[in-house]
Formats: sequence, structure tokens, C-alpha cells
Amino acid sequence: MTGPRRAPHERGAPMSERFAEPWRAALARLDDADAEGAVEAGAWALVLHAFDALEARPEVERARMREALAGALAEVEEPLATELGRAALAALNGDAPTHWPAELMRPSPRRLLKLLRGELDGFAAARVAGWLAAHPDERATLEALLEAGASARSEPLPVAAASSVRMRDPEEGQLLGALDALGLEAVLFREPAPRRLALYAAEPTAVRLEAEGVTTEEIAPGYWLGRLAPHLRGALAVKVRVGEREAAWSLRVGPREKR
Repeated sequence: MTGPRRAPHERGAPMSERFAEPWRAALARLDDADAEGAVEAGAWALVLHAFDALEARPEVERARMREALAGALAEVEEPLATELGRAALAALNGDAPTHWPAELMRPSPRRLLKLLRGELDGFAAARVAGWLAAHPDERATLEALLEAGASARSEPLPVAAASSVRMRDPEEGQLLGALDALGLEAVLFREPAPRRLALYAAEPTAVRLEAEGVTTEEIAPGYWLGRLAPHLRGALAVKVRVGEREAAWSLRVGPREKR
């Protein structure tokens, strides 16, 4: 006699089956989604691709997602969404994505668990899956999390040695973009007021940001946090520095100003 069938999210189910439900939910969202919503849904193709599960989905599903993505990419403007959408479309076409914007830092156990449970949106899930695809040895960590019954409760992020700075959890904010050349991510925190901007570097080195209307509040190796003046809206031109390298960057910190 066989036992009860395990749901995809339960311990013991093959890893490739754990994302069947988020994939079906993404397909269901396509009918009412705008361009960015369709790309967010399509980003789940990258998650399945990372776990060698995409080709197992029925061709009718993959064809529907391909068609929706191709149309949405002609309209979406946000750079990160565009890059993830193009990578997902490549995977759906049976090609290896040439540029997959993955997370720069090792995802926390809580974030990995959220991926397994399908609790991340498509963009976040695809970026975590991209990191795992680049670090295949870490995939064993996912099963270890389930075996240990890891908790999804929030835990403080580690702080740098000899530093009293407590990093803001990037999951609590809005990812504004990644600057691959410097190994840097920017996250906007709208609450509690006033708004704050944080930079997270892939390496534990000095990070700085200079911009009009931005006041530095916290600095630690690989981390910078600053307060935004209330009048800042739309695109914010900043100069960032990581170690000895620097670059100009444009970040959208609020809605476009009404004309």
C-alpha cells in the first residue's frame, strides 16, 4: 500500500516538483497582468530552469509563457525586469541565458526557505535561483533547510566585525537595481519615514554614495545606509564608490513628478 501523495512543498518531494504550484499560479496571472506583471510571472521560468524542471512542463504552458513574455518585453521599461525577462525567454526557447541578473550575496536561510515555499515574487525568486545556479554546491543547503525544519521567522543580519552597525534586511525594502560592474545592489526603504537608501556590496569593502539631498547614516564593510530628503522624487543621480572603484548611477527613488 502506498502512502498519501506529498504536496510539492512538503519534505521528501523532488526538488524539481516544488515549483509546480508557483509556475501554475504565474500562468494564471497572465490574463490580467500588465507588461511588468507578465514579465514577473515569466521570471518563474528561470527558477524551473535552474532546477532542470522547465522542460518537464507541458509545451502548451511553455508556449503560452513565451508568447506573453515576448509581448510584454516590448513594453516594459524597468532595466532589471527587462534583463530577467530576456533571460527567462531564452530559457523558454531552450537556450542557456547569457545574462541572468542573480543576487550578488549569498541568500539567507530565510530567503532560501521562502523560495522553496513559493513565497517570493517572480523577480526575487529568479534572482535567488540565479545565485544557486552559479553555486551548484549550495543547492544541498535547500534540502538541509527542510530536513532541519528551518524557521521562516526574521533574524537579524550579521554585522561586520568591530562594527556596531545593524544592517537593514533587504527583503524589507524595494530593490532598485544592481550595478554588476561594482558588485553592488541598491534597496529603497520607504518605512519607517523618512525614506532610506541602502547599498549592499558583494565584498566586505568600503562603500560610499554621494548625491544631493542624501545624508549618510550608517557605514560598515560592504554596506552603506543613507537618509533621503523629502523632496527627492523620480530619478536620483548618484556617485558610488566601492573600494577604489567608482561609477555614476541613476536610481529611481519615487514616483515620477507630475507635469
